[in-house]
Amino acid sequence: NAVLQDNFKQQSVFEIKTSRLLWPGATLDINFKTDLGFNRNQTIITDSLGNPNYTNIIALKTINRSYFTFPSVFGLNPFGNTIESVVKKYNADKAEIEQMNLDTNNKNALLQDALSSAFYEELRTFKFFSGDVGKFIPDINWTFRWEGIEKWGLWNDYLKRLSLEHAYQSSYQEQIQLTDIGKFILGQSVQYAFSPLIGLTAAFDEKKVGGNLTASLRWSTQKSYMVNTASRSMIASQSTNDITGQASYIMRGFDFPLLGIKLKNDFELSFLATYKTNNNTAYNILDSTSYQGNSNNGWTVNGTKQIIVEPRARYSLSNIVTASLFLRYEGTFTAGAAQPGFHTFQFGLDIRIGISGGR
Repeated sequence: NAVLQDNFKQQSVFEIKTSRLLWPGATLDINFKTDLGFNRNQTIITDSLGNPNYTNIIALKTINRSYFTFPSVFGLNPFGNTIESVVKKYNADKAEIEQMNLDTNNKNALLQDALSSAFYEELRTFKFFSGDVGKFIPDINWTFRWEGIEKWGLWNDYLKRLSLEHAYQSSYQEQIQLTDIGKFILGQSVQYAFSPLIGLTAAFDEKKVGGNLTASLRWSTQKSYMVNTASRSMIASQSTNDITGQASYIMRGFDFPLLGIKLKNDFELSFLATYKTNNNTAYNILDSTSYQGNSNNGWTVNGTKQIIVEPRARYSLSNIVTASLFLRYEGTFTAGAAQPGFHTFQFGLDIRIGISGGR
């Protein structure tokens, strides 16, 4: 007559990593990964003789694997891995299911599986494997780094260091709940990111520019899709873009004559510019205007655009006089939201004078 709780957890990870030198200074890192999880919680009730009876069985299956999906470029997608392809595949399977003589529960279960399968298969760029085997075998992700670009003859007289970075990371996640009465897909998501799409870092020759000049430019983009299998009609999407440029110029110890006295001076100048966008959209499988024509990126739910511009300057006169000046503009503009956004402008000036000695 015992009441016992039984919890079981299992996790399997399959991962391959490799790194290759493409040419002097350029390396390519490649990785594949699949993470499978299974959790089961159940209650065991025994009778007076100890015979068990299992009840309240709840199991959760999860999969998290590297994925490869390629975005549309200038409205073109040669691989056809778009939301429109997901809808076409789902509607074809839906027509076959509706011709079957099924009760409501079985019909809804098959429609849920059809949407789940279409979402996973049609957003993939390459469909070499399908079914359970295809979900286990991971796709490729990579990181590319190139050092030593400054050695090119075009700019080697001005640059001391120039490097390039590019990385692609993408994943597919799925959660399935198993209960006493059947299977239910809790959620699916696909996410890919170029982080960065382009990343440049440069350092210039001090003799050519008269000081220490460094600059960087980084452009990252990310997009995700999440399907609501419960409603069997909506796919949510979120996309972000971030372009950031930074530059810094420093001159130290240069002479500046004043009243016949040579004073040592330092001068620093920096600049920051950022442009960020974040958009939340939705695709309605039952309404083609949400994924075709001018709305092929979905209906806008809400979104923001952020612009930051900040120059700074600092001047030091023999550690006696120090002056700092900065300007900062930050604007956030919204779309599809109740509040229109805001912008701020800041200005700051700081002057410090140090006097010592005397009687």
